[in-house]
Amino acid sequence: MLEQVYTDLNQQHQMKPGQVILLLSIFASATYSWLRGDCERGLFSTPSEANKQASWWIKATQDVVDIAHRTSNVSIEGVQGILLGFIVSTIPLMQTGQTQPKQKWAGEHGGICVQVNGKH
Repeated sequence: MLEQVYTDLNQQHQMKPGQVILLLSIFASATYSWLRGDCERGLFSTPSEANKQASWWIKATQDVVDIAHRTSNVSIEGVQGILLGFIVSTIPLMQTGQTQPKQKWAGEHGGICVQVNGKH
């Protein structure tokens, strides 16, 4: 899937929103859960540096979800990405005891109709 998204980008083809949603959510999850041992890979020097990027990835995911639900049906990959993104964005709330998110998630601003294989 990652290879397909990069191929579509390089060839300026129409991208599948569901695949993009899932990948962005995976990036959010990875950066949120980054540990000291992961820093050996050289991408981030500290876990906090990686953790700070999680909210950016969540915001990017939300933007693609917003566009996708206005222009197309969301695929099963998109549904998986929405769920993963929601989980990653609510973990800090659970840890701090907050009850209200600071930013809206998919569907909280007008609803999202997820259609998989033509069925709601």
